[in-house]
Amino acid sequence: MRYLYDKGVAMSSIHFFIATGAHRQLTKDDIIKKIGKLSYQNCAIHHHSPFCNTKYLGKTKYQTPIFVNKGFMEMGFKIVIGGVLPHSSVGFSGGAKLVVPGLSGIKTICALHRSTPHRKGKFAEIKDNVLRDDIDEAGKLVDVDVYIQVVCSPNNRTIAHILTGDDLYCYRKAVEYVKEKATLKIGKSYDIGIFNAYPLDTEFLQAGKAFDIMRATENKVIKENGIVILSTAASEGHGFHHVRSPDMLYPFLGDWTKAYAPRELIFFGENIKPSMLPEETRVNSKVFNKWAPLLSYLQKRFPVANVVVFPYASTQIPKYTGK
Repeated sequence: MRYLYDKGVAMSSIHFFIATGAHRQLTKDDIIKKIGKLSYQNCAIHHHSPFCNTKYLGKTKYQTPIFVNKGFMEMGFKIVIGGVLPHSSVGFSGGAKLVVPGLSGIKTICALHRSTPHRKGKFAEIKDNVLRDDIDEAGKLVDVDVYIQVVCSPNNRTIAHILTGDDLYCYRKAVEYVKEKATLKIGKSYDIGIFNAYPLDTEFLQAGKAFDIMRATENKVIKENGIVILSTAASEGHGFHHVRSPDMLYPFLGDWTKAYAPRELIFFGENIKPSMLPEETRVNSKVFNKWAPLLSYLQKRFPVANVVVFPYASTQIPKYTGK
C-alpha cells in the first residue's frame, strides 16, 4: 500500500473487502494487523455479510448457486489476497476460495458445505477434488484480475513465500510450495499423540483441523490402545460460524470419539470447557485445562510410552510410511 501511495494512487479509490465468509467480523485491531494503519485510515473498508448485498452470478456444473458480495463485483479492478494452508476437504485454502465462500452469500456457503456421496473432498490435494473444482469454477464467474497468494512460516508467522498472477496458476504453484515444505514422514505408530492446533488455534471451533493428521493416516499414527490429545489455546473461546456453530444451520454434533476409537480422545487447553463439546463427545472424552493433571493421568495410563508431538498439526501434511 505504501508503494501505491508513493506512486500517487488515490487512497479513496481503494476498497478493502474483508472476506470472512460465515465467520465473525474483524475488529479494528484485527484489520490493522491485516492491512496496516495507512490503509485503515485512508481506504474504504467493507465488512462482508453473507445475508445481504450479494449478486447472483449463476450456478456451477455441480448446481451450486453462486452469490457474491455485490460491492466487490462492482469494483473495476479486483485483487484477491490471502494465505495458502492445507485444508480438510478443499485441499488447500486460498485461490478462488478467498471469494467463494469468503465473500459469498449464505445460500452459496451452505451449498458448499453440503455433503453427499458424490461430494467428497480431499485433504491437502486439489487434483481430482470435487469440492475444489466446484470452487474454482465459481471463481471464473467472479473474474478476479490478480491473485496474491501468501505462504507463512508456522513457527513465527512471517511470510515465507509470495506468488502473484492473473489466474489460478500462481495458486497451484503456492500449493506445490506448501506441499514441499509442510509434508512430513511418519515412520511408526505411537502410544500418545499430541496434536497442537497452532496456528489455527484462536477458536475452539477450528481446532478439529489438528486432527487432519489422524484422518490422513487412517489413524495409524496412534496405536489402537493409545491416546489422542487435541491441544489448542482457544484464546477466543468457542468461536463462531453461521453454519457450524451451536444453534446455527448445520452445527457440529455427535460423538467425535467414534472416528478415533478404540483410541482415547482428550482435549487440552486452558480455555476449553466441556460445554463446548457436543453432549455425546463430552460423555466419552476428557478435558484438561492444566498440564500437570494431564501429565499425571498419562503417566498412570502409560508408565513407559512412545510419544509424538505435532506442534503445527493444523498445517502439517503427513505421509505415513510405517517404517
